[in-house]
Amino acid sequence: MADQYSQKAEFLTIYIAEAHASNDWNMPDLNTALGVSVLKPKIMKERVSLAQRFIQESHYKLPMYVDSIDNVTMEAYGARPERLYLIVDGKIAYKGGPGPYCFSYDSLRVALQKALNQH
Repeated sequence: MADQYSQKAEFLTIYIAEAHASNDWNMPDLNTALGVSVLKPKIMKERVSLAQRFIQESHYKLPMYVDSIDNVTMEAYGARPERLYLIVDGKIAYKGGPGPYCFSYDSLRVALQKALNQH
């Protein structure tokens, strides 16, 4: 979607609290299957390091910002474990369901097309 609309909209990711840290809400079967086992960061430098690792290992292309260690953005947007948003003129135009199971790229695409048609 970002490739298709990159000339008309800005796409970004905010790295929030690690969903399944091994010392927090561990899911050993999932973490082992994915080959991912990380500790919940205690300081900002550790969270930034996790975000950088994710970008490198997954070849992530979108710009990524990192939430504060006290999760200000995650809490403000109700984003845990992950969520899709469309922000238009500083206001929420679309808020997807909590991911990864309750959000829809198709409904985000429809909302984005509607917003672009109105501008």
